[in-house]
Amino acid sequence: MSIAAKANKSAVILFASLHGVTIHPRTTKADGLAILASHACTSCPVYHAVFGPVQPSKSRARKDAKESGLSTAIPDVQTDPPPPASSHRYPPEPISDADKLMLVREFCDDLKPVCFEEAGCAVCGLLTKVTELTPLDSIGCSLDPLLEPGLARLERSDPNSPVSYQSGPIVDPSLNAVCSYCISALSRDRRPVNALANGLWVGAVPEALACLTYAEQCLVARVRTNRCVVRVSSGHSKMTANAISFACPTVKVY
Repeated sequence: MSIAAKANKSAVILFASLHGVTIHPRTTKADGLAILASHACTSCPVYHAVFGPVQPSKSRARKDAKESGLSTAIPDVQTDPPPPASSHRYPPEPISDADKLMLVREFCDDLKPVCFEEAGCAVCGLLTKVTELTPLDSIGCSLDPLLEPGLARLERSDPNSPVSYQSGPIVDPSLNAVCSYCISALSRDRRPVNALANGLWVGAVPEALACLTYAEQCLVARVRTNRCVVRVSSGHSKMTANAISFACPTVKVY
């Protein structure tokens, strides 16, 4: 009861439940202690054990002190020999002639044209390093995803000649290598995103149209485009553009 008297109300209810006594939660602490004190149960022990500190005897204390003194004796310590002096000299010696030749040779190898030279991909037409291109005849995958009938138109020398289109896969005939990205897509039987077969290729430019001047290009153009771009430099940035396409009177010109 002395422990229960020092506890709070919830602890008193817990103590009562351990003794099989039910106390309503709204019961006050004093009433709960009274109910707990008036209960009688066979599970409660008759005798209680009380523990208290025990002072050791003087002989035991002397024996413990003697044993602790022996255990705290400092053992012999063996020190490691001092580390040898460093063999590296400062400043270091200049490099040898062989090292100089190796550095110059590696520098020249990194500046070879093959390390930065670019060429076009036959499938997508994008410029790619030559070291990352694979010959078209050794890519080891099918070009069937590049088939697109009616896309690449062939050159006509006579207006009465029938319109014909390039047969087979749509690739640039002037190129003979493929980039790694296109090879990866073709190996999965998929058409690359930037492939010329996706409407990005209308056929090889005829030789008669490849060397036209700007005035000649304007004369033979089927569509004339006017562009108007306005940019506000002060304040908030803003850009407005307008593009209008007009059909050129090509028939009247000729």
